[in-house]
Amino acid sequence: MPSFLLRREGFTRFQTVFAAIVFLLFAAVVFAEVSSYLKLHGTAHALESAKTLDTLLAQYATENDGAYPTGEGTRAPGKSVGIALDLLQTQFTPNADIFAVGSTTRYAGTDKDYADLAPENMSWDFTAGANTTTGIKTDEPDSLPLLYTTSETVDYRPGQSVTLSGHGPFGSHGMIVALKSGAVEYRQGASSVFVPADFKGTGTYTQIKP
Repeated sequence: MPSFLLRREGFTRFQTVFAAIVFLLFAAVVFAEVSSYLKLHGTAHALESAKTLDTLLAQYATENDGAYPTGEGTRAPGKSVGIALDLLQTQFTPNADIFAVGSTTRYAGTDKDYADLAPENMSWDFTAGANTTTGIKTDEPDSLPLLYTTSETVDYRPGQSVTLSGHGPFGSHGMIVALKSGAVEYRQGASSVFVPADFKGTGTYTQIKP
C-alpha cells in the first residue's frame, strides 16, 4: 500500500507534535487560571478571618475591662497560641480554623480544651502593650494594627516598612493587617508600610508571635 495512504490512517509526526504543543499551552492556561483562583480565594478567606478576629478581639476587650487578650492564664502566655486558646476556651470562637490561613497548617486536633493547638497552626501575630503580657487598651488609636499575617519582626514606629522574607502564610506576595478600627487590608508586595505615617499613638507596642 502506498505510504501516503498509510499516513491518512493516523496522525503524522507533525500533527502529533502540534497537538502536544496545543495541549501543553492549554494546560498552562488552565493551571494559571486555577492558581489565580486559589490565590484569590485564599486571600478572601484570610481577609474574612482577619475581620472576624478583629471583631472578637474588640468584644473580648469590652468584657475584660477594656484590655485586649495576651494569652495570660493559658499554657502559652505572651504568645499568639495563648491568645487563640483564650478566645477558644472562653468560647468567643468555637472554631480553631480561623487562626490558620494561606499556607499555614489547619488545626486537626481533638482535645476539647485545644491543648494540642500548636504554633504551626497559627498565621497571626498580635499587638500587646509595653511587653507581651500587657494588653493594649480600647482607647488606643484606631490606626493601630491589632493582628497581621507575618512571621517578620515589625516596627511600630509610624511610616516604617516591613520587608517580607517569605516565611509568612502568603510568602513574599503580601500580608494582611487588621486595624483597631475594624479595617482589614491585604497589603500586596514584598514591602509595605506597617503603621501609617500619621499614626498618633504614644504608647509602647510589642509584637506577639506564635
